[in-house]
Amino acid sequence: MLPSSHSPLTILVVDDQSAARVALSAMLDQAGHRVIEGDSQEWALELFGRYRPDLVLLDVEMPGHDGFWTARQMRAAEPGGWTPIIFLSRLAEDQAISQGIEA
Repeated sequence: MLPSSHSPLTILVVDDQSAARVALSAMLDQAGHRVIEGDSQEWALELFGRYRPDLVLLDVEMPGHDGFWTARQMRAAEPGGWTPIIFLSRLAEDQAISQGIEA
């Protein structure tokens, strides 16, 4: 790994699939970032409020509420500013893309 001239980010990774979450977190950690992991929407919202991450990587397809719902809750909880959210999904339909943008 080459040294980075950028400051490390605090990244919240949310995925109900443990293997996917751990693999992604390990790569981000190896790149020098601080990684926080959540395995449910409720836990993701708790961690989002507690740590105010610089970036959120959010699975769309999870039991209960989906990632779009979770993103809307995160947006509503932001006191100011704007946290980038990147959706992780196998969905490629126009409707899913539109839902992500709206969330």
